[in-house]
Amino acid sequence: MKTRKILLLSTIAVLAVVYALQLALSGPTGAKTLALKESPDSVTVRKAGAAGGSDVKLGKDGSGWTVGSKAYRADGSTVDSLVDSVANLKVLGTVSRGLSPADEDRYGLADGTALELSLSKGGKVLRTLRVGKASPTGQQSYVTVDGSKEVLLVSGNLAEGFGKAEGDLRDKNVYAFEADTLLGVAVSGSESWSLAKSGSPAAWTLAPGATPAPAGELDPEKAASWASSLANLRASKYLDDGSPLPPAPLATVSLDFGAKKASVSILEKRADGEYLCVSSESPSPFTLAAYTAEKYLKKLSDLEKK
Repeated sequence: MKTRKILLLSTIAVLAVVYALQLALSGPTGAKTLALKESPDSVTVRKAGAAGGSDVKLGKDGSGWTVGSKAYRADGSTVDSLVDSVANLKVLGTVSRGLSPADEDRYGLADGTALELSLSKGGKVLRTLRVGKASPTGQQSYVTVDGSKEVLLVSGNLAEGFGKAEGDLRDKNVYAFEADTLLGVAVSGSESWSLAKSGSPAAWTLAPGATPAPAGELDPEKAASWASSLANLRASKYLDDGSPLPPAPLATVSLDFGAKKASVSILEKRADGEYLCVSSESPSPFTLAAYTAEKYLKKLSDLEKK
C-alpha cells in the first residue's frame, strides 16, 4: 500500500506541474500590437526640441521609399522594416503610468535627447511617437505614443534605427549593369590605358597607346574577370552633396555599356581606410571599402600573363 500511495502522490504532483505549465504558456503575456488601420506614406524623424532643419524625412512613392528633400532612393528593405516596427508597434508592457521629469531622464525621453516620429498618410497624421533609450538588452525601446504620459516598453531598438543619417538610409547601389553588355574600359591617372571587347567569341584586347608601355602580354581571362567585376557598384556610405573634394582623382575608370556610359573616380584614401569617390551615376560623393576601390585602381601589369 505504501508503494502504491507514493506512486499515486507522485503522479498527482507531475500532473499538477504539467497543468501549471499549460496555464502559464496559454495565459495572457501582456504583450499586444498597436497596428495602424492605414499604411503611412510619410515618416518624419526629428530630434526632440531641435530645429526642423535636423529632420530626416521618408516618403513613399509608387516604387518604394525615398529619403530627404531631394527624394533620393532609400534602402527599401531597411526602411520597410523600420516603418513596420512603428506602424505595427509591438508593446511588451507599461513601465510608467505618468511621465515625470525623473522618468524622462531614466528612459531618455527628455527634450534634446529623444527622437520624435510622425507617421502620416496623405498629409493626415496617423501616429506620433517619442522614442527614448533602448532597454539594457538593446532589443527593446522606451516610448510614448500620441502624446500619452504612459511610458511603454516596445520591441526593437528604435533609436538606433531611426537615428541614422539620411545617407545611411539611402540605397547603396551606385549602378548595376549586365556584365555582358560592357564593351570597353578606359583607365586614366598615374597610368593611361584602355581595353575593348571584340571578336567572336568576344575577347578583351588592349588598345594601342597605353602609357607606360606594357611590359608583357595581356591575359584575356584576367581582363574579362576584372571587367565583369566593374559592372555593379555599391557604396559603403554617402556623404553630403556639398562635401569638399580633392582637386584631382587618383584614377578614373570610364565604362562603355553601349547605350550607356558611366565613370567612377577614386579621389583619396581616408583616415578610416576607405576611399572617397564620385561617379557619373551618383549625385553625391560616397566612400568605398578598400577592397572595392582597389578594383578601380588596377594596374595594367596586374592583367598581364605571368
